[in-house]
Amino acid sequence: MFIYIDFLIKKILKRKQNVIMVFICFFVIVFIYVMNINSQKILRDSLASQIKMSEKAINDKTKIMESNDVDDSSIQSLQKEIDEINTTKKRYDDLIEYYENKQWDKFYDSYLNELNSQKKVIQQTQEISEKDTNKNEYLEMIEATDKQMNIINHYRKNHLNYENTDYPIYGITFTLYLFRTVFPILLTAVSVYLLSQVFTFDYVENMDRSKLLSLKPIEKTFSKIIAGCIIVLGIFTICTLISVLIATFVTKNIGNDYPIMVLVDNHLTCIKAITVFVKVMCMNIFYMIFIILLSYIMSLLIRDSLTLLLILLCMTIGCAYLPNILPVIKPFSHLFPFIYVNALLVIDGSLTKTFMNPNMYFNFGMMVLITGMIVLIVLIIVLLALETKNDKEKLCQ
Repeated sequence: MFIYIDFLIKKILKRKQNVIMVFICFFVIVFIYVMNINSQKILRDSLASQIKMSEKAINDKTKIMESNDVDDSSIQSLQKEIDEINTTKKRYDDLIEYYENKQWDKFYDSYLNELNSQKKVIQQTQEISEKDTNKNEYLEMIEATDKQMNIINHYRKNHLNYENTDYPIYGITFTLYLFRTVFPILLTAVSVYLLSQVFTFDYVENMDRSKLLSLKPIEKTFSKIIAGCIIVLGIFTICTLISVLIATFVTKNIGNDYPIMVLVDNHLTCIKAITVFVKVMCMNIFYMIFIILLSYIMSLLIRDSLTLLLILLCMTIGCAYLPNILPVIKPFSHLFPFIYVNALLVIDGSLTKTFMNPNMYFNFGMMVLITGMIVLIVLIIVLLALETKNDKEKLCQ
């Protein structure tokens, strides 16, 4: 049996297209990391842009003051406005200086004051606004400001270097970013691609070559599932480790204590990245095992690798994003195991908010995946019993 497992794994890994798939994953990880590194100065550039706007406003008002058409009262009013703009410009100048010199404590204190001021302006404008649509926009702006303030407060309390949370660069936070964006589709597609080969390798023109081996049906099934687990979980582990190690090596920071915003009791709260990372890994491993079992059952019905691949892609990736197309199933989406491919979006509450489904959270997701795995295992046992019965009937004939 173990010789058969070793044979399957070697056959799959020796195929050039499978090696290319692994290199594509590596390239995607490196490419996204370089993009994130280049996006770290967005906040600094935004502050510099504010300074340029302030300088332009000062120049414009100065030109008006120097014209002959302005009376004394207007000059005083313009001078007051220039003084206010200069004060604001000085604050932005200080922020950039703290940022470039990596004086993070001073930067965080000053930036929090700036965010507080912005929030007050938004709230005042919201109170004046009469249109309901505008009020919703202001609420979103206030929520975004509160989120940024929570993150900066977390940085300050834990004495952390600044990181653009939209494009993280540290070990754990960058890996979680991949689990939020490309890993759900990328790793699922690669896994299904490899599984469709593992489980259909023995079939040639609807003939099962494995029957030529001295393996019982249960041994053959167990061998294929073990081989699938080793290959798929191996690729999953390698991609995760590569992303963590590359980001940690470049920045010399694994990012354990950096914040991930999680929805708790309808409020966004900062949770340490390592805590979220452990849950994401756990849910993803269970999801992968669920996909392996499902792929094996489907391979018993569909013996052509390409057809099996296309059907599995539709089932996994298609069903995962089906609630976005059919809003009517959103209230029941927490019951679909395929939804939990987006483990991070489930854990941080993003899908709860998007689907307006309060039942979509980590514990319930784990229960759905475990239940799904048990159902699939029972189906495999039933199919094995039927196959054994058919084999005995053929021998009797």
